[in-house]
Amino acid sequence: MGHFFVIYVEFDVRKEDIFQKVEIYDSLRRRGRTTDCINKNSQGAIFLRMLQAFLSKFAFHGSPNCSKLVEDPDFILKNSVFKTCPQQENGNDCALFALATVLHLCNNVAIDASTFSQHDITELRGSL
Repeated sequence: MGHFFVIYVEFDVRKEDIFQKVEIYDSLRRRGRTTDCINKNSQGAIFLRMLQAFLSKFAFHGSPNCSKLVEDPDFILKNSVFKTCPQQENGNDCALFALATVLHLCNNVAIDASTFSQHDITELRGSL
């Protein structure tokens, strides 16, 4: 593993369509990915399945929708997508790219490929 990426999930235990948003932001996304769909064998899909299992035990337990998550381990993958985000130019800044992505998401700043740059991350590293 050794690579950080961000998973953003919005869900409501009471709604039939449990997961409103499931997004993955990966600063190394250029490597071999040509679609926004989640590959069921990818590391992101593995983490999403683990999150779903956790939610079924601790957030959805006893709710009418819990059985959906238990019966279909890929339920969370149905509407999951890779989102466009800034791409790192080296192999050692993924944690800082992930941190910058989380900070932008927490502040409701839309993220695209130009939201911040490798230069911004290099400056962030220096200021830390």
